[in-house]
Amino acid sequence: MKREWFVKTLALGIVVLFTGVAVIPSIGVSNYLEDITPPVTTCTLDPPNPDGLNGWYVNYVNVTLNATDDLSGVKEIYYRFAGDEWKNNSGDYVKFILDYDCLINGFIEFYAVDFADNQEEIKSFCCIDMDQQPPEYWYHMDWEICGLFSYKITIHTGFWDNCSGVERFEFYINDVLQVTITGPGPSFSWCFKYFPIKNFIIKIICYDMAGNKAGVVINNSDIHPRFRSVNQYLEIGWILRFFYRYPLIQQILNILGWFEE
Repeated sequence: MKREWFVKTLALGIVVLFTGVAVIPSIGVSNYLEDITPPVTTCTLDPPNPDGLNGWYVNYVNVTLNATDDLSGVKEIYYRFAGDEWKNNSGDYVKFILDYDCLINGFIEFYAVDFADNQEEIKSFCCIDMDQQPPEYWYHMDWEICGLFSYKITIHTGFWDNCSGVERFEFYINDVLQVTITGPGPSFSWCFKYFPIKNFIIKIICYDMAGNKAGVVINNSDIHPRFRSVNQYLEIGWILRFFYRYPLIQQILNILGWFEE
């Protein structure tokens, strides 16, 4: 009796085993044959919105492509950007970084292929504008005597920016904003009066359209050798006190060129 039960159980197990082996491949083949729908890919950015000004990115952008497929599954994802060659990645997920120094109207193209060889139509994500470099500029100064007590200083400055373009210049004296100049340029000028006995610091800050900035600091001793020489003498305590008590004398000596190098 036990032997008969064992034989029946063994036979049943063999039948179940072969039935399972036959059914599993048939399910996979069936999925491949029935799958006529291509995958669907989505594109997300991190950060999701531009982190600079005027719609520009100023930092790296993380790009993630996710693909889904209901039957056979996603085999690989293809993508390219900025007109480069197509790249492919196995699986339903790929992540990469955009780190261009300058990308204007940049777009990403992508599509996925499933295991049934259904190909998704090429999609695109547009547009990504990226500027990670500050503007470059030049400046020089002209000066002239405009009276007994002052000089007229004119600062000339210009710019170049190969990406988003320059938006504005800001001129400061002792960290106080004096004037903001905007426009297409390519050069600007700013004129002000200077009193030699008063020390000051000029700052020129240039901003591009993306919000990147670059600047320069100009001390009053850098404006003209005559002023540098005056400041060297003013480092002597008793002379400093003398000119503080009699500022007109310093003005006259400056104009006459007594402190000129």
